[in-house]
Amino acid sequence: MEQELRNRLSQSKRIVVKYGTRVLSNDLGRLNKKRFEDIAKDISSLIASGKQVVLVTSGAIGAGLEELGIEKRPTELLELQAAAAIGQAKLIDLYSKCFKNHGIVVAQILLTREDFQNKNRISNLCNIVNSLFAKGVLPIINENDAITSDEIQFGDNDLLSSLVAKELDANVLVLASTVNGFYADLEKGVRVSHISEVGEQEFSQAKGKGGEMSTGGMESKLKSAKVFVKQGGLAIILDGRNENVLQDAFSKKDIGTVCGDPEECLR
Repeated sequence: MEQELRNRLSQSKRIVVKYGTRVLSNDLGRLNKKRFEDIAKDISSLIASGKQVVLVTSGAIGAGLEELGIEKRPTELLELQAAAAIGQAKLIDLYSKCFKNHGIVVAQILLTREDFQNKNRISNLCNIVNSLFAKGVLPIINENDAITSDEIQFGDNDLLSSLVAKELDANVLVLASTVNGFYADLEKGVRVSHISEVGEQEFSQAKGKGGEMSTGGMESKLKSAKVFVKQGGLAIILDGRNENVLQDAFSKKDIGTVCGDPEECLR
């Protein structure tokens, strides 16, 4: 079963990869340029191997707070929106510079939850992503935090990535975390390599969100994996801080936790 899952990962064509704020930041909560360089190298290698990759990223609010010299995440909505508007430019500029070193042009797409409730907007999203793929361009998607309200207060990009993966008919959803997969017992280091179906047992074992600047956590990743697996895809939770982790995951190595049943995969 597990080997078949690894085979399906290696054979997958379209991949959505999500990086959260904690993965993209250093211990001081600032954007880690070296991490961005590693991500660009890793994703570029997947693209060179013939895979289509969509990058879903967090980090705009953190980048904006850094630009403003604010260390503690504000609680007022308007302050968060302002930080997101400032930080989004910094975030996409950093991605652009890092991927340019590998000969890849990036494109920015900002989405809100309402976009997924509008068939025309979803159709436009699919069309533009396919057009970008045809041009060899990497789509980079983020929540449009500058104009949304409830997503900043209650949401995260784990859910966004699962919705994007579903609508784009992706084969695999990669949820980059700060741990190498799901641990049934984190203190004892008991990692689960494969979860056929995400259920109450896994949610009860999941820990809370990881840090002050992040809004998700393992529970959020499990929820997103569950949503995508129900659509017939495979989801993998892995440590996004490790160099070449995507190349390792898609070369059949035992990296992270794979969620899904190969017999139920529709794509």
